[in-house]
Amino acid sequence: MQPDDGRKFNDEEVALIIKRAAELQQTEQAEQQPGHTLSLAEIEQIAKEAGIDPRMIRRAAQGIDHHTESIRPNPWVGAPTSPKR
Repeated sequence: MQPDDGRKFNDEEVALIIKRAAELQQTEQAEQQPGHTLSLAEIEQIAKEAGIDPRMIRRAAQGIDHHTESIRPNPWVGAPTSPKR
């Protein structure tokens, strides 16, 4: 079922629609172009065009770097460990 073209969406719905569209596009591109990558500057430009503050993109990218570092297996334990805080 197609949404009515005259329907208005609230902020939460807009965010969900954009998130889902990005997920669909990413999946489609991954199928068509395996190994395709974007630089942080390219991601910031895309976000800017979508009305997203590039500073938020940089913060999110930092979070990804920290997340991947924190889930690496500890060779002594054989499983990921949490860093000391």
